[in-house]
Amino acid sequence: MIQDCEGNICTTPQRVLDTWIRFFQEMKGGQRVDTPLQRSLWIDNLKSFRATSLQLQIEDVPSLVELEMAYRHVKPHKATGPDRIDASMCAKHPAIFARKTYSQLIKLFAHGQECLLHKGGRLQPIWKQKGPRHLCSAYRSVLISSHVGKSLHRCLRLHTADAFEHYLQSQQIGGKRGIPVSLGVHQARAFMRSRSRSGLCTGLLFLDLSEAFYRVVRQLALGGPPDDHAIAAIWARLQLGPDLLHDLHSHLADPSAVERAGLSPQLQKVLRALHTDTHFHVGLQQDSCRTTLGTRPGDCFADIVFSFLWARLLQQLEQSLQQCGLLDSVPEEHGLKIEDFSNATSPSATTSKTYLGPTCMDDTCITFSAPTADRLEFAAGRIGSELLGLCDAFAMSPNLAKGKTELLLIFQGQGANKAKKKHFGPNSPGRSFPIVTEAGPRFLNIVSSYTHLGCVHYIIAVIYVKRCDVVLALLMQPLRNIDVSFTKTKA
Repeated sequence: MIQDCEGNICTTPQRVLDTWIRFFQEMKGGQRVDTPLQRSLWIDNLKSFRATSLQLQIEDVPSLVELEMAYRHVKPHKATGPDRIDASMCAKHPAIFARKTYSQLIKLFAHGQECLLHKGGRLQPIWKQKGPRHLCSAYRSVLISSHVGKSLHRCLRLHTADAFEHYLQSQQIGGKRGIPVSLGVHQARAFMRSRSRSGLCTGLLFLDLSEAFYRVVRQLALGGPPDDHAIAAIWARLQLGPDLLHDLHSHLADPSAVERAGLSPQLQKVLRALHTDTHFHVGLQQDSCRTTLGTRPGDCFADIVFSFLWARLLQQLEQSLQQCGLLDSVPEEHGLKIEDFSNATSPSATTSKTYLGPTCMDDTCITFSAPTADRLEFAAGRIGSELLGLCDAFAMSPNLAKGKTELLLIFQGQGANKAKKKHFGPNSPGRSFPIVTEAGPRFLNIVSSYTHLGCVHYIIAVIYVKRCDVVLALLMQPLRNIDVSFTKTKA
């Protein structure tokens, strides 16, 4: 039972199908086209990408071994794409598939020529496990595409991994090889512990974006001429004002993220070709939706394109906060040398580097500290203003709902009791923190715990007692988010 855009329950299968198509079409800046028109546009773009001369070294070209490794990553029993080639065939016979499709990889790398079948697939709505099931907004989309096409893309991704990882902001861990997601949790907790031992007030700003992968303006990340249809779609969806639209155009005039990353012109052209003429269809839809926004979730390049753009935003944020003197520093160590995380400002620390906070894809945690509660509140307001302002300028939409973008503030030392009563007391104004931006005031929720990357960060309260019966009484209570530590005494 799905509601349409007017709030009415769809009563026929065709109305349900049209509702899904319209919802994802608006999300991805899509336009419905029939098969002849779609094929004609694809052929025209193939001509524009085709190279008249090439200057490539042999090490620049992906090898047959790399393509075979990409096929070995295919997981069997995955859903079959539009080319009807089963995933288990690719996984069980990687060498044969690599030899048969290596010519397609060379054609894609050298001339940007890609099969139209590999540029899209069937869009499957999946419930987010929260929210009403009759609303389309409670669903995310997964693109079921060709395993052969995804293997070709994966090979190109592995071939460009060094340049990608070199460009990322220092604390970006998403998409890097050999780095687990849980590292971001350990980094945030180590920052909290170190600042607590130093007697500093600590703040963590957790950012969550709405439809992060679907609202990426591809030209910001990949370059190329701006698409007026895509800009109009993002302007209508996010309701950007004239000033924010001007900022977006100025960012589009600057060098793209892949150009800043130092990728060769050949690789830049390949990435633009991969994200041109992308399309999807829903269910039994006869035509297709030609998309201009987003990073095709389900494809192996989805997180790469988003991370390129997000790194560009984080680097600009880091530079701005460093000029304001709001960034903390940590010791810069190479290898496995064990040092105190809080020792960055001590004389024994040789070199230090600024620390913005861990980021895994679109889950960002900005860390900061201050000697007093007043300074911590000032830092939270300034950092929140800079971050939300940059999100607006890059056509990103932070989700300010409960449990999404929130502030975790830990007060201690001078002014701590007054700040705790202000933000956590019975007379606090709904535990909301005002943020001033160019688009107007916004309010962030202040919390005592936050679920980040599947783990919970919480304010630690240490309780000291002298009598055993008091300890027993404490343990009988439902203490949540409280770490009770015991010390030995003569008694």
